[in-house]
Amino acid sequence: KNSNLEGRSVVASTTNELTSNSRKLLGPTPSKEKMIPHIGSRNGTYDAKWEAKFDELLAYKQEHGDCQVPQRYSDLGRWVKNQRYSKKKLSEARITRLEEVGFTWTSTRASHHVEPYRRSHERPHQATLDPKKEARWDEMYAQLKEFRGENGHFKAPLSSHSQLRRWIDKQRHSFKQNMLPKARIARLEAIGFDLGVRQSPVSFEDRIAQLKEYFQQSGNCDVPLSHPILGKWVWQQRNEYKKMNMSEKRIKLLEASGFEWQLSF
Repeated sequence: KNSNLEGRSVVASTTNELTSNSRKLLGPTPSKEKMIPHIGSRNGTYDAKWEAKFDELLAYKQEHGDCQVPQRYSDLGRWVKNQRYSKKKLSEARITRLEEVGFTWTSTRASHHVEPYRRSHERPHQATLDPKKEARWDEMYAQLKEFRGENGHFKAPLSSHSQLRRWIDKQRHSFKQNMLPKARIARLEAIGFDLGVRQSPVSFEDRIAQLKEYFQQSGNCDVPLSHPILGKWVWQQRNEYKKMNMSEKRIKLLEASGFEWQLSF
C-alpha cells in the first residue's frame, strides 16, 4: 500500500509540473470577460470594425447633437447608410444599442450638417435668385418628391417624365459645375437625392427626344455649345457627320427632328 501511495504521489507531482509548464507555454487563461460573446454582435462574436464605427458615431453625435451623418461624411456616412439598409439583418442587440444613442432609421439630416463635409472648397457666392425662377424650382422639387414617393427612386424616364428628367439632369450638371446654391443642395440631399451619382449613358433616342423638345421651344435646332445637356452632343453629331461616321438611320432621325447640318448663326 505504501508503495502504491508513493507511486500516485509521483504521478500527481509529475502531472502538476507538466500542467504548470503548459500554462507557461500557452500564456495566461483568457479572462471570463473576454470569453463572453459581445452583446451587440452577429452570432455572438466580437466585430472590431462594427465597434470602431459605432464609436465614431458616438463621437459624431457628441459634436453635432444627433446621428444624422451625411453620406458624404467619409466612411462613417456610408456605414450609417448600410445600417439603415440592413436593419432586418442586424441583431436585436445592435438595433437596441443604435436606438439608445438616438440613431433613427430614416435620414432627416439638416443642411448645417451637410455643408462642412461636402467639398474641400467653398462654393462661390450665389446672387439673389429671381423669385419666379425660385418658384419654378420649388414646383419641380415638389414633382421630384412626388415621383420618389410613387416609384421609390429618382430615375424619371424621359419618355413619360421628360420635363422632370431634364430638370434632374440640370441639377446634377449645376452641382458638377459648382453652380448649385447651397440651400438647394441641402433640400435635394434631405430627400435622399444623390447629386454625385454618375448617370448611365443616355441613349441616342433619348437625345433625339430632347432635341425635339428644344426645337418646339426655340423653333430651331441651333443648340449653343454652352447648353448644359445638348450642347456638346449636338456638336458631336455634326462632327461625326462631317467625318462620314454616322449611320443613315441616325441621319434620318436627326433630320426628322428639324436638325440642320449647318448652323444658321
